[in-house]
Amino acid sequence: MYTKNDVQQFENVVKALADNGALNPEVCEIAVKAVYAKLEGREELFSRAGAARYLMCSLKTIDRLCDEGKLTRIRTSKRAIRIRLSELKQMLGI
Repeated sequence: MYTKNDVQQFENVVKALADNGALNPEVCEIAVKAVYAKLEGREELFSRAGAARYLMCSLKTIDRLCDEGKLTRIRTSKRAIRIRLSELKQMLGI
């Protein structure tokens, strides 16, 4: 688990990289928000496969739900996609 100091150090490094043009500022902002969320324990994310297991459906169904706007794709890197646990619970009516 992260400490507040870890998150502040991460934020400083990411902002410096954004200021130097090494990283996209929008991506940096999203990354910092995600780390703060993790620190506060607010948001749990699942991979597409994990989301499919959680909803007991196929990857194709997860992709279709994302395409229809019923689930939000969160890109954590160029290839990695994550789905919010809160959205999965909403799909199940929990």
